[in-house]
Amino acid sequence: MSEKQNSNVIVVQDNEEKKVRRLTLTSWAKGIVNYKWWVIGATALTGLAGFAGVQWAVNGIRETLTVSYSYNLATEVDATKTERFINGQVFDYSSVVSKEAYEFAKNQDESLANLDVDALYKKSPVSVIRNINADYDNEITYTLSAKVSAFKDPELGKKFMMGLIKYPLYLSDKAIEGYEVTSYIRSTFDALSYLEKAAAIEKQSAAISQTYDLLKNNFGTSVATKENGQTLNQTISYFEPIATEASTLSSTIFSNYFVDYVEGEEAKRAAQIDVDAKIQIKNYETKSSEKDMKLELLKSMENATIVSTLTNESEYVKAMLSLKDEIESISKELSNIKNSLNWAGYIQNDDGKFVEDPSDDYSCKYRLNHISSFASWAENNKAFGAKLNLMSKAVTVEATYASDAFHYVYAQNNALTVWGSGNVAIANSIPWVLGLVGGLVLGFVVTSLITGTVQGSKMLKEEEK
Repeated sequence: MSEKQNSNVIVVQDNEEKKVRRLTLTSWAKGIVNYKWWVIGATALTGLAGFAGVQWAVNGIRETLTVSYSYNLATEVDATKTERFINGQVFDYSSVVSKEAYEFAKNQDESLANLDVDALYKKSPVSVIRNINADYDNEITYTLSAKVSAFKDPELGKKFMMGLIKYPLYLSDKAIEGYEVTSYIRSTFDALSYLEKAAAIEKQSAAISQTYDLLKNNFGTSVATKENGQTLNQTISYFEPIATEASTLSSTIFSNYFVDYVEGEEAKRAAQIDVDAKIQIKNYETKSSEKDMKLELLKSMENATIVSTLTNESEYVKAMLSLKDEIESISKELSNIKNSLNWAGYIQNDDGKFVEDPSDDYSCKYRLNHISSFASWAENNKAFGAKLNLMSKAVTVEATYASDAFHYVYAQNNALTVWGSGNVAIANSIPWVLGLVGGLVLGFVVTSLITGTVQGSKMLKEEEK
């Protein structure tokens, strides 16, 4: 065989090899038609695989449950700039991810009954951040987020997170419900002296006023305190006559020398007044010494002789103001003791010492010892005792009204606002449609190329026949 013939054989072999590998548009189209069920089946399977991969594999890692929210809670900021609920408990925005919040959230929805709180809490899948919006008067919002993969079902995760952000609202509601105006009218009220009864009534009245002042300062006087629309201004106006009457009780006792006693035991009560007076005199002397010491300290501070012991000027000023408040409080106590001793028949001599006033024919002690000469006084005295009892009942009822008003106002203004859609959203998610379409396209392309190649080989063999 010649060299030329050998060359021709080689060329034919190369051409045959190229024909076997050839894929034309015609073979590709015929392959799809002839192997359509293979193409359809394979394309469907890869589409499902793409859907599953995105929905459960990719999104399982990427997807995050997130919710933004803000509160309008019944809280106050104390001197240390710590925000507290009405009952004094500290408000901590991070409490939404506490173990207690997890337990609370679980109990908010029956579908979460089987949630393993201990296991979930150990994973710590939920986080919270605090946001301050400088463009809107430093409005504070919070964002809670968690990986979807932490929950068996995203819907359960949403319910759980909604329960978490309600936890501070629950604490605030609980604090509001537990608030009551401090009670100074105790079960032993009937056994108290007139002065003690008057003091208890005055304290009760002051506590009621403080509650109304708190509401007024936080919400204004137009806020409703009842379901019928009664305003705070109206509620306060109903209480004001009682408050005015309560504020005059002690002065009425002192100016009229009224005193509690049992008929037939006037002398015994007069003797007890003397015993009590001796105690009051010692108390007055102690308080006077305490006041003098504080005045000396204040004088030294005003002369700046001890400023070096304080860390800064603001602390120095704060200490001075606090000392002045203490001195003012002691001065009021001394004034009350002095009035009480004058009522009992004691006066201060030139040396500032309290002694019995031998010329006083009007003190309560004197009147008790000469009761037959003060029949009219005794009658008025008895009527005043009845008035004290009525006043104690009045301020007790008013304390209940004030507590109810407090509960109503704060409950109406205690709220959680969920921003956006108003629910928990899923972020960082790839739409499952992309996975499905991507799988379908990839499956179709690969399968059609394979069937097109097979069809091309068939067509080549037919041409050779």
